[in-house]
Formats: sequence, C-alpha cells, structure tokens
Amino acid sequence: MLRFSSSWARVPTLRALATAPLGDVLVEWSGLGYPRRARDLPRAARGAGPRLPADPPALDALPGIGAYTAGAVACFSTGAPVAFADTNIRRALGRVLLGRTASEREAIALDAAA
Repeated sequence: MLRFSSSWARVPTLRALATAPLGDVLVEWSGLGYPRRARDLPRAARGAGPRLPADPPALDALPGIGAYTAGAVACFSTGAPVAFADTNIRRALGRVLLGRTASEREAIALDAAA
C-alpha cells in the first residue's frame, strides 16, 4: 500500500487522497509549490485505482500528470532507468553537452544515453 510521509497525516494513503476534500490536500501541500498541482492530486489518485502505476505511460495517462512527473515518479519510486527532463535538466545537459539549452527531446536522448 502506498503511504505518504508522516507529514501527510490528513491523506496518508492513495485511497484517502482520492476521497480527500481539496482543503485537506491544500493544507498538506502548503509550501510545496503551485497549489494547482495539489488540485490534481486527488484526481490522479482516483484515476490510479487501488495502486499507483509504476510505468511512465500509465502514470502519464493520469489526470494532471505529464511526461516529466511520470518519468520522475517511475524513476524514484521503482529505481527504473527512466530518462526525463524538466527545464533545469534541459538547461544543464544542453549547456554542458551542446553549448545551448537542449530541447526536451534532446535532453531525454542525452539522459538516456548516459
């Protein structure tokens, strides 16, 4: 069963997150970034069913989850060798290896080749 850190006392499991009032999710999310992302968490939890998928395409199919988040979750939750790139990764890989900011496709290819 997926459990969140103890600081997520109001929504400790995926099932609890799926049914949590938005206010509870916003309280737990406080300080973690854009509140819009907190709004998407219960929708993604409802779409996930009883278990959070482990592979990037299934994660990417969840509401509010994009390619970067899907790759990051798959990589960090399972240790899978998944390439993904956000703006900072694109900038760093591109500057070091290309002399300019890489496109998302270029950064993912560079990451996958490493």
